[in-house]
Amino acid sequence: MPAPQTPQQYSLQYLTQYGHPAPPLPASFPCPVPPQLSLNSPIGICADRRGLVWVCDTSNNRVLIVNAAMDTLEMVLEGPGSSAPSGQNPQFIMPFHITHHPSKTRIYLTDIGNGRVCVYDYDDTTTAVFVNCFAGGENGIEPLADPNGITVLQESDGSYSVMVADEFFHYPGEMANRIVRFSEDGISLSQFQSIVHSDGNTTMLKWPQGLSCDQLGRLYIA
Repeated sequence: MPAPQTPQQYSLQYLTQYGHPAPPLPASFPCPVPPQLSLNSPIGICADRRGLVWVCDTSNNRVLIVNAAMDTLEMVLEGPGSSAPSGQNPQFIMPFHITHHPSKTRIYLTDIGNGRVCVYDYDDTTTAVFVNCFAGGENGIEPLADPNGITVLQESDGSYSVMVADEFFHYPGEMANRIVRFSEDGISLSQFQSIVHSDGNTTMLKWPQGLSCDQLGRLYIA
């Protein structure tokens, strides 16, 4: 038998870099929006009840909160921080989409790289206070894999459901992706992978992304 090959060793030396990292932000908030502020692939955006605008600066792994005139930076979120549940990453990895609770001063945002939803509350004196992270796994439903779009839908009984597009999740041997329904506190309740039309034909979900809903309880899926 031939002698086993010795793995070839490589030596790497840093030479230089191209492009520029995001410049550091001010140390305290609120503050004027820095003229050098740079976004990297901003995706989700939502206004809260005070008129502050939350922007998912996705590839910079942060959420910026600015005033409606977009000249004051109120706060920057980089994750739940030290309040992250045990075993969870305290930093965002690509915060993606964001939505507002219809009746509470509560914000939900999908943290796609961590496979979770992060929840924040606010009032007139605080810009954002971390409440919870959830990823599901209850009631026999697999935890979130790639949460993208999100919306809070009011059910016919007056309760609320958090609907999350788990864009790339699929069961082995299947192609369909899914929408997962959570309670407003983050317990997974149900899921679906296809839409049945009035004529009986079925369309499977494939890479569902943006979600929205209306006051009649209808869900809209991109």
